[in-house]
Amino acid sequence: ANTRKWIFASNKTKNKGTFTWSGGIINGNGVNQGEEIEPDHDVSRSFQLMNFYKVEISNVLIKDIAGHAIAHWGNEYAHFHDIEIRQGISPTHPTGGSRRDGITGSSKNLVFENLKGFVDDDFIAVCAGWDWVGSGSTVNVENVYVKNIQLERNIQDPTFGCFRGFAVYSREGFTVKNLVVDGVFGYVNTEC
Repeated sequence: ANTRKWIFASNKTKNKGTFTWSGGIINGNGVNQGEEIEPDHDVSRSFQLMNFYKVEISNVLIKDIAGHAIAHWGNEYAHFHDIEIRQGISPTHPTGGSRRDGITGSSKNLVFENLKGFVDDDFIAVCAGWDWVGSGSTVNVENVYVKNIQLERNIQDPTFGCFRGFAVYSREGFTVKNLVVDGVFGYVNTEC
């Protein structure tokens, strides 16, 4: 079984208080995490944050996580700022588009500011109506503010840009409203 999936994972309890993390380096070392096998290949995350009133992560370097650097679901407010993400290229999907994401999830009010780095999938993905982690925390996304996102090339292979810069997904009648994007720059292999 995949017992080494998360560095920090909250439980499914609704209406928790505040979660704040500032500073440091989170290094997944790209090994000894959840297995990268099909079809259940998206199993490792550094943070899995669900059902808080407020989440704030800042001033941190997150690298070599075999899945999402940060996953968030069902929080009232989530603020991600001054973060560097350095993912590797997925051995199961070397052309990108699956695994080694940046920040993915569905919280009601979202702010993404001053982020940079390389990911092999979505750098930022807002996913209204998705319940990837089985949290039962699918919500409509009311407000999204994105500012100063720098998408970089992979350090080991500079021919690779991020697979996608900023993506918005919705399904099963869930919605994303009030979207403001102020500066997503850099290199992508597909679309921004």
